[in-house]
Parts: sequence; structure tokens; C-alpha cells
Amino acid sequence: MGAALRSLRRFFTCTDGWAILACLLGAGSGLLPWAAPGAGSSFEWSGDNAFGLTRWVIPSWHGVAAVAAFALGALALAATYRPARPAWRPLLPLAAGGAALAAVALFFGWPGAGHVERWGDKAYPVEVSVLAGPYVALACGAVLLVIGALQALSLLLLRASANPAGTA
Repeated sequence: MGAALRSLRRFFTCTDGWAILACLLGAGSGLLPWAAPGAGSSFEWSGDNAFGLTRWVIPSWHGVAAVAAFALGALALAATYRPARPAWRPLLPLAAGGAALAAVALFFGWPGAGHVERWGDKAYPVEVSVLAGPYVALACGAVLLVIGALQALSLLLLRASANPAGTA
């Protein structure tokens, strides 16, 4: 029991543990609703999460890409989790957060009054309201960028203190 508590305490007191949690929460954002029809929409549907798991689906690859970036980030961080941090390690949260933020940013540019969805031979003008999912993904991506920047800064400061000015 004591060893498990020490491992849990170490997990929550390092940036890697928080990065894994941010990735898992970001991956969970795919289960939240991402979009719903706007007031002027002529298309009836009940809200769409990142995977289109609703009765009426207006597909968007953006949420799936963000969830994939978070899931791959969590797997990569968990697979390389160890006390001694290699110099490349800050790249993992930076890459996962950057990829997820790019997908969410493209999602925010996607919905609009001029969007037309085609179903068979018919075209439906769709006004989309953005719901909670992309905002959670946006926040988790930003947290990952901050964590990656803090990890990179700590490595730079450790290297600078190991080689003080004037020594080779």
C-alpha cells in the first residue's frame, strides 16, 4: 500500500503525470457534444459529438483528429514515463497539444452560416452552434503546451546550471 501511494504521489507531483491527465481529459472531450444545429438551420439533428454518435450525423474529422492526438500523446507519455527525463521528452506534450489545437482551430473555422451539407441528392444549409467538446479540447491542448514549455525550460535551466558561464 505504501509503495502504491508513493507512486501515486510521484505521478501527481511531476509535469508528466499532469500531461497524461490532460491527454486523457482531452481524449474524453470526444464524448462531449461538439456541435448542434443553429437557430436558422433547416436540418434537424440532436447534437453531434466528435465521432458523430447521434441520430443525425454531420461528420467532422476535426474532433476525431483532436482525440487521436490526445490518445497518442497519452500513450507515448505513459510508455516513456520515468524519473530521468531525456532531452526529447518535452516534445511529446508539445506535439500532442499542438496537433490537438490545430484540429480544434480548424473546427472553429468550419461551422458557419454558409456551410452546406449534402445527403444523397439533397443539399441542406446548416448553421452550427459550437458546444462544450471543442472548448475542453482547446483547454487541454493549451495545458499541454504550457507543460511542454515548462519541461523544456527546466531542461535548459538544468543544463545552464551544470555548465556555468566561463567553463567548458
